[in-house]
Amino acid sequence: MIDDARALLRLPPVMFAPFFAAGLYAAYLCPLAVRIAAAAVLAAILAVLAVRRKSAAVCAAGALAGVCLMSGYIGLWVSPAQEYAGQTVETEYTITEITSVQ
Repeated sequence: MIDDARALLRLPPVMFAPFFAAGLYAAYLCPLAVRIAAAAVLAAILAVLAVRRKSAAVCAAGALAGVCLMSGYIGLWVSPAQEYAGQTVETEYTITEITSVQ
């Protein structure tokens, strides 16, 4: 039973997930310069572990994916939305075609 649990914990998705979550959370809390440095360090660690064919490369890949995805989310979605904080945004639309629905 214990050997089955150890084998389960060595599965790549099980090793990937907690490091992915930690990468997401760390990137959320850190400023941009720290996120860039963390991504560079994690990429180097991933490269070294992948060359050595270590199973820990999955952990580094999870953390790197988490940092990169959260950085993209912050850069592409959160930062532009924060620029409009407390402001009213007005838009104009032009109707070019109306089709009837029956």
